[in-house]
Amino acid sequence: MSIARNREAAKRTSVVRALFAASALALALLPGCKARQPAPVSIAPAVAAELGRLEAAFAGIDPAAVPEFARGIIEQDKTLLERARSATSPQLRLYRLRDATVGVDTLAFIVAHRAEAADLEKFRALWESEADSFAIESPRRGGPLVERALAQAARNRAMRLYRASLPYGKASDVESGLYYLGEAMSTLRYARFVESLPVDARVIEPTPPAGALEAALAALEAETVGAFEADRARNDHVYASSLLKEARELYEQKLHDGASLLLLEARLALSRATKKPEKPDLPMPEIPTSASEASLTSLFASVGRQRGADIAALVVSDVLPFYASLYRPTAVAAATESPVTVTLVRWPYT
Repeated sequence: MSIARNREAAKRTSVVRALFAASALALALLPGCKARQPAPVSIAPAVAAELGRLEAAFAGIDPAAVPEFARGIIEQDKTLLERARSATSPQLRLYRLRDATVGVDTLAFIVAHRAEAADLEKFRALWESEADSFAIESPRRGGPLVERALAQAARNRAMRLYRASLPYGKASDVESGLYYLGEAMSTLRYARFVESLPVDARVIEPTPPAGALEAALAALEAETVGAFEADRARNDHVYASSLLKEARELYEQKLHDGASLLLLEARLALSRATKKPEKPDLPMPEIPTSASEASLTSLFASVGRQRGADIAALVVSDVLPFYASLYRPTAVAAATESPVTVTLVRWPYT
């Protein structure tokens, strides 16, 4: 008898739960009723705190303790911090923190390890002690494409700088090796900071297809070499070439988010090198509202607005259409055999 009662009670409970769920669904579908959405996630507090850390770190560096070979970095760091401080959006500030972090933390690293700058064996021991820092794999992230891209690109650059720093210290001088090691450590710190940012689960932003990235890489590489061949006396193509070198490295490691960012940076750099304003004092162009629909184009739109009409015009005419082309159906660039690979880059990205 008790078993029958228990079964009947369980049946009634099941029916009540089903009715409650159906009622809740019907209520949610009524006009004016919205399902509760996750609270928006903002990176602004974390980015502001990181800028504060950098400003405090820079203020704590005694200029008298900076070795002679690194004193030129001091004024550069002031400029980089000011540029980050003046950013008009959290995303642009995060982007500008990349250079500020590398500048300030590299200077602090050099000051902390100036004894190693005078002795190759001490420098080698320092270099070896940091190896484990680069053995940790980057955590996978969701969220905006621009944040994923910044983290991937920074980790790749940090590893390349780390691997180059010891050979460079041997081939050139220990001071230069220490500088590159400091850059590697500070770049890695920036990557970890970006990876630590809160992830907005509502943002689902796809990576451009691999075939489109390969085609864009091939086209920009050919355009860069062509620009260099047309005017070998100029050296302003070198920066675009260095960015393309990084983009190629990222692409070949299947780090396509990072490759996308470096491709846009290379597109802007090459346009700046090859296209000069038709007349001075150009009016600020209107940046399409559609630029705010993707995190990478939103970033470059912000760069254009803050850098002035010349840069904004290139963002509108070259960068935004280039980004749109990455999502159009495209065939993988045809592989072409070449007896030599042309690069304008000397070491490792300079």
